[in-house]
Amino acid sequence: MKKILLIAVTALIIVGCSKKNSPTPPIELKVAIVGTWTAKADTEIITKDGAAWHTYAIPGYISLTFKNDGTGTKVWSDGPRTFTYTISDNKITFNFAEIDNPDGSIATAFSESLDVKTITSTRLVMIYQDDITQDGSLYHTTETQQFSK
Repeated sequence: MKKILLIAVTALIIVGCSKKNSPTPPIELKVAIVGTWTAKADTEIITKDGAAWHTYAIPGYISLTFKNDGTGTKVWSDGPRTFTYTISDNKITFNFAEIDNPDGSIATAFSESLDVKTITSTRLVMIYQDDITQDGSLYHTTETQQFSK
């Protein structure tokens, strides 16, 4: 009986330790992000004081292009807009310059930071979050932008 138990324990140790688990190397975001990404979905969820309030499908994004030199172009249904970007950890900060719109108005300069939730060779998911207090209520926005390559 002891021999059978000893053989069983030895077999379990050999089977349990025979394969080395090597983790998948992380994708280098600064390299993987370069290229043109086609918009697939853009959804905004807003809570008011912690309770579900509104969910929107945001239309208009067509594509997003990142170049190696820290510049890029975001194309909306009403036209393109260039930006510069920086990457720190899993966060991308976009800096859009002021531009003249075709109707004579001015689109003001702005910056926004998005967290990269997922990036593979063919899929990019970014999250934008913001909190605004208005009339004593806290509005929390979570926007999920999904792209494919």
